[in-house]
This record gives sequence, C-alpha cells and structure tokens, in this order.
Amino acid sequence: MQCGIDPGHRCIWPIATGADQTYFVGTEMGDGRFAATNDELFSDLYAQLFQWSNEYEDDSVTGRIQHVLGYDHPLLNQYIVLRTRMEMAIHREMELLALRLQP
Repeated sequence: MQCGIDPGHRCIWPIATGADQTYFVGTEMGDGRFAATNDELFSDLYAQLFQWSNEYEDDSVTGRIQHVLGYDHPLLNQYIVLRTRMEMAIHREMELLALRLQP
C-alpha cells in the first residue's frame, strides 16, 4: 500500500469489513493498527455530557464540576468551551442532514 507521501509517514487506508468500515493506520513499513469508524453523533455525546437527568439536579459534567470543585475552577471553563464547540458541531450535523434530505 502506498499513500503518496514520504516513506515512513503515517497514512490511513480504508478497508471494507462487512457492514462496517475499518481503517488501517500506519506506515508503509507495516507498523500500524486497525481502527473502526465511530458512528456516534455529536448530539448523542452532547446529551450524555451536558443534559440533566431530571429538572431538579444538575448532574451534567459541568454541574458535577461546579458542585465538587467550585464555580471558579478552571476546568469548568474548559468544559464550557467544549460544550459550545459541540453545539456548533450539532448545528453543522443538522445542516448536513437537511441538505441530504432535500430532493
């Protein structure tokens, strides 16, 4: 397999394996590994990380950080940035889905 880049550079080659898509990541020398595709949507990940399980307790990641480490902990700001970026990715997913569904 050759990826057209300098020898020794890591490349990704798709390999069809049944219903799933698997990729070989490695160099032409054969040192590499196989990785399956991840079909999770940002909206699913977002829900797991940032939504409350009920309306009375904020048990999201940011809620736990606030409760355990405090409102002014630097980790909280990092997760707020992550949440914002994931919201932008969700909007992008929705736009792409709308384009695919157009006749």
